[in-house]
Amino acid sequence: MPPTGLILPPLAGLLEQLRALDDPVVQLQLALRFDGATEVSPLRSAVAALPSVAQALDAQRADGSWGAAEEPRRRVLTTLWMTKTLAELGLDDADDGWHRAAGFLARNAHTGQDIMSLDGTDAGVLSCYIGLAGESYLLGGRPDLARPQIEWIVRFQDVRVGGQLRRRRDPDVWSADLRTRYGGCLADTTCLIGLIKTGRALAAWERIEPQPHTSELVAAIREVFLSRRLMYRSDGGIVPIGVYGRDPDKWLQPTFPLDWHTDLIEVLDFVASSGPPDPRMQPAIDRLASMRLPDGRWPLRRTFQPTELPAMERRSARSGSPMITLRVASALTACGARPS
Repeated sequence: MPPTGLILPPLAGLLEQLRALDDPVVQLQLALRFDGATEVSPLRSAVAALPSVAQALDAQRADGSWGAAEEPRRRVLTTLWMTKTLAELGLDDADDGWHRAAGFLARNAHTGQDIMSLDGTDAGVLSCYIGLAGESYLLGGRPDLARPQIEWIVRFQDVRVGGQLRRRRDPDVWSADLRTRYGGCLADTTCLIGLIKTGRALAAWERIEPQPHTSELVAAIREVFLSRRLMYRSDGGIVPIGVYGRDPDKWLQPTFPLDWHTDLIEVLDFVASSGPPDPRMQPAIDRLASMRLPDGRWPLRRTFQPTELPAMERRSARSGSPMITLRVASALTACGARPS
């Protein structure tokens, strides 16, 4: 058993498989996630030149947005998905298209306090979108736009389970209807989508500007997921995260892009990278290991592809996905696995 106490699937040779691929997205992510590279401009340029990415950038409006609606605020969500997905592929503020998209969001989706909103108003604020925007801005190299999102999360984000407050928040309440809207963003049991998105944004912020109050909130969010062994209800069933009706375990499947959804890889990556190894992570590790294909890679099982970005991979249960495999390898490395 490794020093972490966790039983981890072997990753030997996996990165070598990925390095052999003629894919600038894969090479860029390897450089950023595993090699600690800082000068990656040629790889970013190669990603921007890929046919699907170039087509998406060509479809971008002059104001930096994407979408068919005439009213700018009705193009906010499409532009947010595109901004997040392009940042995950490797584009950042040095790319003119990404820079203009971030500018569009700042002008049309931020409240007067620079908080991400569905429509630019205080009533349109939701935790999950604030977290999404915060992480997107940090991935893209815009901590100035991320800072107000982080400050909102630290001040207003509840962490409640069954009505029990797990983390003290500011006595002020941003909006009372956040306890009921969209099923209860800040209800007696805090929305887990909101927690994973805000938790990831906070963890990313911690890497550039650690603060005790931020660390406290990250730890509280992490413990919510650990108390569920990342994916279980108290009765042993899979906790439903997202809107999946009678198929509550659908969210566990490897997914890219995610938009507001989550998957087991994202949850494990957050928990593993924001604290020490914990035996309650083992069921999630085992579940991911069970999804591995004979060639050692992991498949793309779901996708929430923005219509403005042509698909770069096909969804398949039988073919290994470079992006999903990278995400799994990154999460397992955070758990203590040795990638080579």
